[in-house]
Amino acid sequence: MESDINNLLQVKVLKLKDLNDGTTESALRLEYNKKIALLDSNEIDGLIKSLKNLQAKVFTSTRDTYTEVTFMSRAGFETGAYYDTEKGKANALAGWTGYMSLLRRDNDSTIYNLNTHNFATFLNLVEQAKTKM
Repeated sequence: MESDINNLLQVKVLKLKDLNDGTTESALRLEYNKKIALLDSNEIDGLIKSLKNLQAKVFTSTRDTYTEVTFMSRAGFETGAYYDTEKGKANALAGWTGYMSLLRRDNDSTIYNLNTHNFATFLNLVEQAKTKM
């Protein structure tokens, strides 16, 4: 069963201000299942590039062996896909399954069975949030 990212994941911009010197910092805040992940503003471009690569180069390819492709933030947020050769036998491009994990090694913070539409939606949400940072 595929997951619908719109109903599962909240993407927000977190802005922090140092009251002593007036400087501000922004981060991307992801919320799922009462779990929270933060990505520093300087990690956003790498996430966007990785999501675009997943769409353009990974999901359109096939593999002969089990393969994983991932993006991981410094704080442990991870997203990517894995290729299951058994699924790929019936339909080569259907061998890819996407996932997203807000916290490393925490199944309660992981969204499984994301499809290419979910990644496009997530990319759009991240790009919109970046303009607000």
